[in-house]
Amino acid sequence: MSTTVALIGGTGLLGSHILKALAKAGEQGKYKVVAFHRASSDTSKWPKSVEKRVLDNDKASASEVAEALKGVDILLAAGKNTAEGGKLFLDNLAKLPKGQLKVFVPSWFTANWTQDELDDEKFLYRYQKYQLLKYAESLDLPITTFAATLFEDYVYPAWDFLSIDVAGNRVAFYGDARNQKFTSISLDYLGESIAQLFNTPNFGPGQKYTLQETVFTGQELIDTLTKAHGKAPTVTAYTDADVEEAQKNPGAGLGAAWRVHWGKGRWNTVNLFQPAGIQKRTLDQAVRFWINKGKL
Repeated sequence: MSTTVALIGGTGLLGSHILKALAKAGEQGKYKVVAFHRASSDTSKWPKSVEKRVLDNDKASASEVAEALKGVDILLAAGKNTAEGGKLFLDNLAKLPKGQLKVFVPSWFTANWTQDELDDEKFLYRYQKYQLLKYAESLDLPITTFAATLFEDYVYPAWDFLSIDVAGNRVAFYGDARNQKFTSISLDYLGESIAQLFNTPNFGPGQKYTLQETVFTGQELIDTLTKAHGKAPTVTAYTDADVEEAQKNPGAGLGAAWRVHWGKGRWNTVNLFQPAGIQKRTLDQAVRFWINKGKL
């Protein structure tokens, strides 16, 4: 019997790239692909090979979730949840017959944070997501997680989020970021990684994977920007006072959390997975791509 993979959040930035890669694998006969969507969602651009099922997971009842997930072996969530809706959906997953769902991959695509970082309530967005993950684990769901670095969309053109603006040739570093490693990942590379992982013989519950593509230090970013623009970038400091100010807003606080993670040299990999046959984007390629995109 073939495996059925299902996706929640296929209309979003992350989910649309994952769905594209899953559909390609499905068309190659590697597994069947199902994608859930709200009744009001526009799914007209989804690949025709994908089976569409209506499910508003934030509001669905236990019976609606059970009906929608019939035959699903692997469920991946790539969408955002409200705190209440996310908890309700987890409760409903826990009510499924034991063993029906083989693997649940929650929407956790983030860093391998240290425990101290995860427990820090001042970074509210990260803290709340971690509490939801802990709740899922407490329900004994068949969880596997992906630490997926930071998407390129939130790195190279992201002055407000990460203090990097490659088109504007400026950066601001927290702490020792100039000498510490950081990583980014393009959404196409991420999607292909997930599509291949789901087809590996040993993929199952209780696993942790790191997905990363481009690895660099702050100094390497400076050197690459200098080469691309023909002049050195403007380099300033992102300070502890900036961190405290950012913590007043959950979204800005998440960007500050990533800056601190980088500046303190905390990036690490756990069970790194590298997709076969896919060329990693170099830092020079990533920077030039986003310089050009930033001028559109």
